[in-house]
Amino acid sequence: MSEKLSQTGRSMLEMLGVLAIVGILSVGGIAGYGRAMMKYKLNKQLAQYTAIITGSYQLARLRDAAGNKNINLTRFMINSGIVPSEMIKPGTSDYIWDALGNKAYIGIESMYFFKLTVSPSGKTDVLTCRNILSLSKELSPMLWQTHFIHRAEDDETSSYDNRFYGDNYCTRNASCLKNLTPPQIVEICDSFNSDKTLSIRILWK
Repeated sequence: MSEKLSQTGRSMLEMLGVLAIVGILSVGGIAGYGRAMMKYKLNKQLAQYTAIITGSYQLARLRDAAGNKNINLTRFMINSGIVPSEMIKPGTSDYIWDALGNKAYIGIESMYFFKLTVSPSGKTDVLTCRNILSLSKELSPMLWQTHFIHRAEDDETSSYDNRFYGDNYCTRNASCLKNLTPPQIVEICDSFNSDKTLSIRILWK
């Protein structure tokens, strides 16, 4: 008695189809993961700067003692525990780094105002700009102003533009943080080209 052995398998065309489907699903999964990670970092960035601004109110005595000087408060805020620990790099104390890798500096602008200057890294400058403007709008009762400084890479002169004022400093002729709409925030931040160095400053008492 003879037995017939039959073998079943996939054709090369079918295998290529399966691989194509797996590849598409993998790309979609990676893209979804990337979007989720970016959203997490943006939320983390908001939390970091909120902690610095709200925590600074206990430093009013230092501000008043400093007088009309532009001094570096970064080290003092680090030592006071106001700066979130993940923003601190070992061996550096003059600057801090946010969740998107942007360098930031905390100082005093004149006798009365704290100054947080954020220098976007370039790849995330538009997202950082949108995030900080949205945060400034939320914190507008606490802020004096948020403004931008930008210059071309081959130009030493800085151009100040787009100043937006907090609730207590917003006049008829001034642009108010509280009145900014999401489309306006997008339009403002999208106007900064990659060939310009961008700094964002938040000032508050």
